[in-house]
Amino acid sequence: MKFRPLCLALISLAIFSASSQAFSLEPFYREYKSTFAGFNAKSSRELKEVEPGVWELSLKARNWIARYEETSRFTLSEEGYPIPQIHYFKGRLLGVNREETTYFDWQEEIANWQRGDDQRTAELHAGVVDRILYQILVPMDVESGKELTNYEFVNRGDLRSYQFESLGEETMEFENREITVIKLERIYDDGEKQTLVWIAPALGYEIVKIEHHDDDGADYLMELKPESLN
Repeated sequence: MKFRPLCLALISLAIFSASSQAFSLEPFYREYKSTFAGFNAKSSRELKEVEPGVWELSLKARNWIARYEETSRFTLSEEGYPIPQIHYFKGRLLGVNREETTYFDWQEEIANWQRGDDQRTAELHAGVVDRILYQILVPMDVESGKELTNYEFVNRGDLRSYQFESLGEETMEFENREITVIKLERIYDDGEKQTLVWIAPALGYEIVKIEHHDDDGADYLMELKPESLN
């Protein structure tokens, strides 16, 4: 069983480029009920200000076969756009541990990635983020009506991009009531995978559901627990 899809369960929307709309951050903690390859998993997201002007977004997931933790520490530009400083990943699958760290050197415009003795670098430019900061940007972009195109991020020493498109509105039952949600789909080149995301405008553009299907059987589902909004 692959560990990578379990990681992507929390980082499967996209990476979003800079928006012209400034925004402010509010700390939060969210829990999700999840399944991965047929097994239940516990998942959460948390945003907190660790010191004045320095923020930290953390994602966690675990079940009986795996544990996963991913953290982004970042600052904000004058326009309110997140500027990644350090990205850290720690995972454990069937007793095997893996750790990797990316340091963002904006003065030299280089991101330095390291996992054990393996080291790689990627060139940086304005608008590039790490692979989880989209979770702050995607609600803002959807709320502002911005067209979802390509979004660049650093992943394991490489510059990559995601592309999403809107599939329109749907009605979903949430907390014993029906709400309107916006459905997004990630565009894959090979057509062997499908990732769908639902965002709820009435809940402050929260990510309420993520669903992924993969030809290798590594499917997952995440649904926001209503009580974590209280």
